[in-house]
Amino acid sequence: MLAGLAFGWGQGFAAATPQASPAATPAATVPEPSATAATLEQQVEALRAEIASVRAALHDEARAAEPPPWAAHMQQQLDRRIERMAEMQERLAARVETPAPRLDEPIVLFTVAVCTLLLGFVIGRGVQRRSSRRDVRLRL
Repeated sequence: MLAGLAFGWGQGFAAATPQASPAATPAATVPEPSATAATLEQQVEALRAEIASVRAALHDEARAAEPPPWAAHMQQQLDRRIERMAEMQERLAARVETPAPRLDEPIVLFTVAVCTLLLGFVIGRGVQRRSSRRDVRLRL
């Protein structure tokens, strides 16, 4: 109990209870219903006028001939994508007509075998030269 009083817990409960003050009356915080109704009616009328102007702009015959800017931009993007897809299809069709050789075809096997033999010969000659340089005996 003493610890609670030392931290002010005892006074906190008394201060937390709401008390009516003479300055805050219900009539001062809540606006009159007729004033809010008038502002709501004005807002509704303003929204109706704005919707009517937007609807008229949508149905305007002069502007209907040209697309909106966002639609023109989207159409350009779609055209670019379609052209890229056509190029990719052409490349794929060219690959199908001339396929790359598979790994089990004879030309690939012979090429790998020849390259391996050539590489082994070059590496073997290099190793033989290094070992002969280290050899201090004279050859007879």
